[in-house]
Amino acid sequence: AHWAGQHRLWRLEYLGRRLFHVAFVFQEGFLPHSWPDCFGDPDSNDSKPTSGKLLVRRMAVEDDVCSAQPQVVEVDGSCLWDEGLLTIPLLRRTMMEGRAMLDKPILHYGRQVIMRHLWYKHTDYCEVPKLKVLWDLACWSLCEDAGLVRQALEYLKGTYRDLCR
Repeated sequence: AHWAGQHRLWRLEYLGRRLFHVAFVFQEGFLPHSWPDCFGDPDSNDSKPTSGKLLVRRMAVEDDVCSAQPQVVEVDGSCLWDEGLLTIPLLRRTMMEGRAMLDKPILHYGRQVIMRHLWYKHTDYCEVPKLKVLWDLACWSLCEDAGLVRQALEYLKGTYRDLCR
């Protein structure tokens, strides 16, 4: 049974999902990043966008790589994902398309979103069935970012330790 105007709501949801999908790479995964100064000197370095702001604390060289204890990664900045305005289910279609377009950073931004989601307000590790879904969505076998892989492995290590208690 449909109610009056329900088709408009479906259309609006469809358009919102399309807009998200199209803007995902241009907005750098909707993650925190600095914007270019559009009114500044075009020849200065300040006017060029500086993407890749740290999403989480980078693990220092002196961090013990072989530590038995999992390291907790701290999230830096804030974004629409943190506020719940964007949710992980929105990523599914975008990440599936990213698997077919490896020349674009879709999967990289998607993995950053997933890791941010897992570490944000970290008090306990997520349940294994949910983690499996997120892990499959991230498509880690195609990841070339060693820092991101390390963060993921630290999370898995913590999850395993939590399960063994």
